[in-house]
Amino acid sequence: MPSCLFALLVSFGVSFEQFRPPPDWINWSGVLDHHLASSLLPLKEAAAGRTVLTSLDLGRTKQSVRIGDEGLLTSTDSLLVTWDELKEIADKRSGCHAIYEDGSKPFRVSTISKNTGIPASLCPPLQSSGPPTMVLGGFTMHRLVDTNPKDDTAAKINAITSALFPGAKVLDTCCGLGYTACLAAERVGSAGSVTTVEYDQASLEMCCYNPHSKALFDGSLPIRVLQGDACEIIKSFEDNSFNAICHDPPARALTRTDVFSLSFYKQLRRVLKPQGTLFHYIGDVKSKESGRLYKGVIDRLHDAGFANVKRYDAAFGLVASGSTRRMTSVDEEGGREGGGKSKEGLFRRRRSGRERMAATDGEEEEEEPLFL
Repeated sequence: MPSCLFALLVSFGVSFEQFRPPPDWINWSGVLDHHLASSLLPLKEAAAGRTVLTSLDLGRTKQSVRIGDEGLLTSTDSLLVTWDELKEIADKRSGCHAIYEDGSKPFRVSTISKNTGIPASLCPPLQSSGPPTMVLGGFTMHRLVDTNPKDDTAAKINAITSALFPGAKVLDTCCGLGYTACLAAERVGSAGSVTTVEYDQASLEMCCYNPHSKALFDGSLPIRVLQGDACEIIKSFEDNSFNAICHDPPARALTRTDVFSLSFYKQLRRVLKPQGTLFHYIGDVKSKESGRLYKGVIDRLHDAGFANVKRYDAAFGLVASGSTRRMTSVDEEGGREGGGKSKEGLFRRRRSGRERMAATDGEEEEEEPLFL
């Protein structure tokens, strides 16, 4: 696979990269799953020789294709996919497949991350074609049982909807396929902005092949996509700069950075406006692994200065708000120059015993994977 193209940005001494899709990752003519392939196969007999309007991009849009003897053709008679290839996609009932106008064999959209070594692929919804999820290291990045990636995303955004007013600024710490970033950007409008961060190169590659992630890159929404470690990139953001934060990290077993740590939560609190809202995805509270993780996360969010930390079961996570006063980078450090201490620093000293317990909980849970 080609290497990514990036524009290097440097701010406050922290370097990070603004992602630009490489041409080889976006030159496909369509992406099909088994749902679409199964619906297209009958056209070989029912619409032979005719031009029909159908979807070739996982149900996102419809376009004209001609039904040829060999397969589906473009308006200029370029072969997109043969009938045999469509049948193979339909029969396998797994994965998403990119098709091209040069007649080359469909490519099952999958890769291995160059910076994490974790395999990734696109996986269609269970019931019908639509926005796919990503399978990363064997974990699905969205809930699929009794729901789908679109509705799963809506539930997460609804958790912070009060902070998504026109003109609001949003931080999305773990981009994934970009669905939360896109939906948040739709809510805040052109006067607002969404900054989304992704550490894993494979996730960004999957975004480029996913038709439903197109708005991340086409300029239709106010979104900035950054590649790098969110734990470092967040240090470049000014205090109290976001109205809402969506923190939707991958399974604990897949994380390569400290996105569950107290130090990162302190940074989240620092960049959140006083009346802002945080959503933190964790997982099904009824599962053993996620259930144990909830307590440690709740304690660390409190210790980081968040208020009103509550379970939000509709989206399998937590919501929290900022305190009534502004946080600054001095507060985050717990003291001031010249020996003086902030009130926040004194508050943390009074809780030092509890903080040590929270840190211990974090170490014990470090090996516990988060199953989605």
